[in-house]
Amino acid sequence: MVAQAQGPWTSLALHTLGWKAFQDLGAQVCEEVLGRTVSIYREAQDGGQDAVFLMASAKNPKTGVGTVQCKFTSDPGRRLRISDLNREEEAVRGLVASGQAETYVLLTNMGVDAPVAVSLRARLVELGVKFPHILGGEFLTWSIRRSAHLRALVPRVYGLGDLSTILDERRAAQTKHLLGHLVDTLKVYVPTGAHRNAIRRLAESGIVLLLGEPATGKSTIAAILATTMAEEEGHESLKCEGPMDLSDRWNPNERNRFYWVDDAFGATQTRADYVDHWISIMPKVQAAIASGNRFVLTSRRHIYEAVKSKLGTRNHPALKSERAIVDVGDLTNHERQQILYNHIKAGQQTTAWKNAVAPHLDAIATESRFIPEIARRLGDPLYTARLGVSHASLLAFVRAPKPHLIEVIEELGRVHQAALALVYIHRSQLPANAGSDVTWDLVANAYGVDKISLGEALLEIDKSFVVRTTDQHKTWWTFKHPTIVDAQSEILGRRPELTELYLRGAHWRDILSEVVCFDAEIIKDAVVIPSTQLSLLVSRLREIPDEPEANQSLYEFLATRASDDCLRAVLALDPDLLHRDNQYWSKLAYDPKLRTAARLYRIGLLADEFREQLVDRMRSRFSSSLDASFLEQSSLLDLFDPRDLMRFTMEVRNTLPALEDHARSIEENASDHYDAEMGFDDYRSAVEIFEELFEEDEEAPSLIENAKYVMDAATDRMKARFPKPVPVWSGKDLAPEVPKAPASARSIFSDVAR
Repeated sequence: MVAQAQGPWTSLALHTLGWKAFQDLGAQVCEEVLGRTVSIYREAQDGGQDAVFLMASAKNPKTGVGTVQCKFTSDPGRRLRISDLNREEEAVRGLVASGQAETYVLLTNMGVDAPVAVSLRARLVELGVKFPHILGGEFLTWSIRRSAHLRALVPRVYGLGDLSTILDERRAAQTKHLLGHLVDTLKVYVPTGAHRNAIRRLAESGIVLLLGEPATGKSTIAAILATTMAEEEGHESLKCEGPMDLSDRWNPNERNRFYWVDDAFGATQTRADYVDHWISIMPKVQAAIASGNRFVLTSRRHIYEAVKSKLGTRNHPALKSERAIVDVGDLTNHERQQILYNHIKAGQQTTAWKNAVAPHLDAIATESRFIPEIARRLGDPLYTARLGVSHASLLAFVRAPKPHLIEVIEELGRVHQAALALVYIHRSQLPANAGSDVTWDLVANAYGVDKISLGEALLEIDKSFVVRTTDQHKTWWTFKHPTIVDAQSEILGRRPELTELYLRGAHWRDILSEVVCFDAEIIKDAVVIPSTQLSLLVSRLREIPDEPEANQSLYEFLATRASDDCLRAVLALDPDLLHRDNQYWSKLAYDPKLRTAARLYRIGLLADEFREQLVDRMRSRFSSSLDASFLEQSSLLDLFDPRDLMRFTMEVRNTLPALEDHARSIEENASDHYDAEMGFDDYRSAVEIFEELFEEDEEAPSLIENAKYVMDAATDRMKARFPKPVPVWSGKDLAPEVPKAPASARSIFSDVAR
């Protein structure tokens, strides 16, 4: 391929930046290209100034004040017009009068035609400006192309178009190699305080270690540093896969090389061979730095915590003193806002979705648990298909991104996963000062690790996944955040070899909703409990308190998820199981206590006296409220003695002529609109059941049709009698209030949907 020169006016996709990022770019251009110190004012208080910079003045050769006015458009084809200055003229007059606009720079990402620029400069002179400048998208593209330092300060420009737009082809090819899949990431990249600290500490020490949890941007910052270094004449950047690759690729006699070692001590767990190699080559690293080479390393925090004590005195002094360590995950509110804006703006969400979430984004960005990966997912409709656009649902997405957390945990080393499992089976209260007990052996055997390593792993994940909590009496390990408990529960539950650990650590509520016995009816995504762990399951079920809500969940589990053996074992330990009260008032067919009793009857474990009580209950509910739902459930009808069932069938048949009276009774007893809506629910269901039950009966169809007519007429009269009320709300809104910026301030998200 023949190399081709690139024209200086090739357009960058500056229209994708957003107004706030464009203003920041303008400030960097003023400092880097114009060589002026810049101050940025809040938009609501800028008095027509987006930036103010000190510069030479005719009256005062040492200092003077000039104004930069930024004009941004998200329309890629927009050209600057003479009329675009109209709204600024009053502000310009005021700035000139106050001595703040001897120089006035109109900086825009729009294209600028020469005649328009001439006219605008002439108009600014008429307004009192002595030195007017009109700088458009072409000027910005030229500035970005000629300044590697500007690109380092605003690295997002690497993702705004083809790299050959801003680099010659040799450097563009190397940059593509270094950035790899991160080129797309740069389209939404925000230079954070960590980014700037990394540049500064790299300059001071010649080495920097970027620490952070997954998805916080360590590799992106490292890639940008490597790319920036690669642009310098006579410099070369090399990405190395671990310290061994680093040793193979360096030459002690070469200078001006930049080495990037991602996951320097292991990707998801500490690699002993990496640590040993770092110990052996660290003196050479210091010598290489002294010769003019530079190094950037990345690592997850818990991995480096495990490594640093092993490196000991062989560690680099700047890393040992932490002068050259940067915490990547420490973001300011402004940085979170810009990150969130960029991902939503550049994402694939619909305009309608963006408009719907825009009012909530300022508040979402203030969440301390917000990370760039969350912003990326919010910008991708594949991750938000089931997500509501309310403030509460968006907040929950940020605060509890469970699937992402599960992915992170499953990438940990086996010993670290074991440490989390150990805390989990102690119900998030693992004694910190006590010796190991049988649970340590259980976890160590399940994960194939030794107990000494297990104890060390707890220290290594301290402050990342777990924390030590102390009260007056004891110290224990607990999870850093409750969402880790949820993620750990799902991980253990879906791995058969770890089911015992799941059963020991899961809350009984989770067991009732997530577990199914091996030989019960299979439920998709449920945790399957093998028969070998039946006794453990039953012992956990025995912990459930005798309270109506808990009993309801227990009966539902026994009716649908328990095996026959599980039922037998539970009843053997608790013969009064069916005497628990679940306070159930809905249709009998759905009563889990009744369905559990039917299962016990089928396997010969239901006392006849209790069976008769249940039959009486069904007959009573039918006669009082016309609840016929159980007539469709053969397992419930089995509770009837055959002769009783025949007699009851006749009772049901004899009810048909009396349905009209029943309908009138419902109508007469209705007291409000809600009675009108709900009063005929059981009646309507019963009539539908009767149609099927008595379809062979010659007289039944006409009786049922009459019952329907009476019901419809009564329903109409009730609706007329009780019109549907118009809701009137006079109290405080209980929904979380979305914080709003002052009326005079402009949210960074104001144009996120454009």
